[in-house]
Amino acid sequence: MCKSVGVFRHLKNTVAKALRDLYKVYDELTRHVKMELQHVAETLGGLGLTEKEIGVYLSLVTHGGIGSTIEVAQFTGMPRTSVYDLLLSLQRKGIVVEKRRKNTKVFSVESPAHLLAYLQKQEAALETTKQKLKGTVADLESLLHPALPVPSLRQFRGEEGILRMWEEQMLATKREGEVFNVFCTHQFLAQFQPWLQEKSKELLPHGVQVKVLVTSPSEDPIFIKIRNFEVKASQQSYVFAAGMNVMGDFIGFWNELDSLAGMLMENAHVARMQRAMFDQAWAQTA
Repeated sequence: MCKSVGVFRHLKNTVAKALRDLYKVYDELTRHVKMELQHVAETLGGLGLTEKEIGVYLSLVTHGGIGSTIEVAQFTGMPRTSVYDLLLSLQRKGIVVEKRRKNTKVFSVESPAHLLAYLQKQEAALETTKQKLKGTVADLESLLHPALPVPSLRQFRGEEGILRMWEEQMLATKREGEVFNVFCTHQFLAQFQPWLQEKSKELLPHGVQVKVLVTSPSEDPIFIKIRNFEVKASQQSYVFAAGMNVMGDFIGFWNELDSLAGMLMENAHVARMQRAMFDQAWAQTA
């Protein structure tokens, strides 16, 4: 009897030691698996997968590589609707495929090699974005630090000089829909109106208009409209140090006080501003 008790105790101790050793091995394996899964999760995160997508993907991997939406929801503890959306997202990325198991829709993990294919797609998309970004950066730099070109300036003297200045503008910018805008005084208009009217006839076939806004108030209202030649007189006072005209990217200025002298500037930025000012003043004049 004593001998049997001794054998039983020895067997019990042996089993207990074996169980302890087995638990140690299990704990070590569990720790190793967790470390491996953590490493895999970090790698998958580098591919652009979200934390929830990684959780769903690894739950499939660690449960035989296949499962239904309900099963994956049980594995992860996530709501079924969320799990289904995540499985569809993984399917679109090409790392999970939809299958049928009897009458149930299930999702199966594709070969891990598909992760490399997904990475290659990401790299291709990134390269495309990189090329687009280069152009975008240049555009943004130009908006932040616009480099306005230095205006080109030339001088003209006398009546013949003013006419030559206008001729150059018209020859350089004679296109459909263009407008030859002029700010001037009554006296200046009286001096140059015959030439402007005659020139407007030449410009008519090209679809070019000539608009003159007289900026010195007068008791006698002026309004002329002959085909593409139009004159308005504003009763408002505009502060101009000189007469001015705009056509295309050209701006002409002239001094009417003493000897007649003009200056021709070519600058798209300045021309746009002057044209906007003329259009506003023209619209406000009845």
